[in-house]
Amino acid sequence: GRLLCFDEFNVTDVGDAVILKNLFEAMWAEGAVVVATSNRHPTELYKNGIQRDLFIPCIKQIQEKCGVLDLDSSVDFRLLMTCSSQMFLVTGEDPDEAHMADMELDKTFQSLAKGMKLRGMNLVTQGRTFRVKATAGGVASFDLQ
Repeated sequence: GRLLCFDEFNVTDVGDAVILKNLFEAMWAEGAVVVATSNRHPTELYKNGIQRDLFIPCIKQIQEKCGVLDLDSSVDFRLLMTCSSQMFLVTGEDPDEAHMADMELDKTFQSLAKGMKLRGMNLVTQGRTFRVKATAGGVASFDLQ
């Protein structure tokens, strides 16, 4: 299967809107899963943009093909991470670097879970099942291999 992920998804340009419309149509035609985070509801994407009518079909498809979840929280987890933890980006195959990164991510997850009881679960979206390694306190940890 194919998975396409966008973090902080936003559309501000007519060219990008048209490209994204075509990309999403092609991905969905191939059975791909699209996951995106955004501070905007799909109906607010490219709002007041030039020739927005070209992007409206894409917005409708997003609403039809994707589950739209409001994850409104009183805690902005991005701000918690800015000073409290080092970040690792593992680009190679060095097992020691990967192990150190795993340990740091686990430590950060435990901090965000605030000592709550952890549980694993399966998350089903668009006919596919993803194993959630652990979840508690509104945060989740995944192993995506």
